[in-house]
Amino acid sequence: MKVVNLNHFLIRSADLEKSREFFEHIVGLRVGPRPPFRFAGYWMYSEAGHPLVHLAVAASGDSELQRYLGASRETGSRGSLDHISFLCGELPAFERRLKEHEWRYFGRTVPEEGLHQVFVEGPDGIRFEFMFPSHEEASWSCDDAGVSDGPPSNAR
Repeated sequence: MKVVNLNHFLIRSADLEKSREFFEHIVGLRVGPRPPFRFAGYWMYSEAGHPLVHLAVAASGDSELQRYLGASRETGSRGSLDHISFLCGELPAFERRLKEHEWRYFGRTVPEEGLHQVFVEGPDGIRFEFMFPSHEEASWSCDDAGVSDGPPSNAR
């Protein structure tokens, strides 16, 4: 087996509508077709037409969800997952969107490579990294370790 690319990831969301809004308004994905599962959820599509993010309700009492996906592996902690990363374009537009929706984020720039990273925590406490090419203009400056010189942006 060879891994070729990330297909999708599924988040069992405590607030399904808030998560949908986050992926629509902050990330820029859109709700698209989803098989007729017998539990609540959304498939969130990229502009290329691929369902990158699957959302399902986190309700532990949903018997159809448990029947299909099995019991949740919730442990009361965030486990070892630190973040999920997307390769992106149009950094200034993304920063404007984050500010418009008052969504807290922080920027970094990878030392030597110059790739810009925007870290955002989603509504379920999962951190997302949005990576942008070095030629795009970031609103922050960084020290030689790539750490931005200011506090995280926005108040959420």
